[in-house]
Amino acid sequence: MVSTKKYTDKIPTEDQEQIALVKWLNFYHIPFYHIPNGGTRNLREGRKFKLMGVQSGVPDICIPEGRKGYFGMYIELKRSKGGIISENQSLWMEKLAKLNHFVCVAYGCQDAIKFIKGYYYD
Repeated sequence: MVSTKKYTDKIPTEDQEQIALVKWLNFYHIPFYHIPNGGTRNLREGRKFKLMGVQSGVPDICIPEGRKGYFGMYIELKRSKGGIISENQSLWMEKLAKLNHFVCVAYGCQDAIKFIKGYYYD
């Protein structure tokens, strides 16, 4: 029998990539937090979160530990293939870089780990 699933179905979702990254960060005791901007919310919840300061485009993960002259690290995590950066994400990454944060777009967990290792050890 021939599979009718698309090739992209075999690529881990962004959520799966982030869960794997969180496990890795926890294992190595690297301080971080997730900025929960994604997901689907109803209109009422969306309005409340906006009033509370949620802003579209803020990167997914922050490592608030300074290294190599940077104040911290922000990671925008995309799935390993097919992830696209929005205009708001680009604007936020530019702002954070100007404020002396290390900012990167990682395509999958393994790419994020490479960036983090470079930030900490290279």
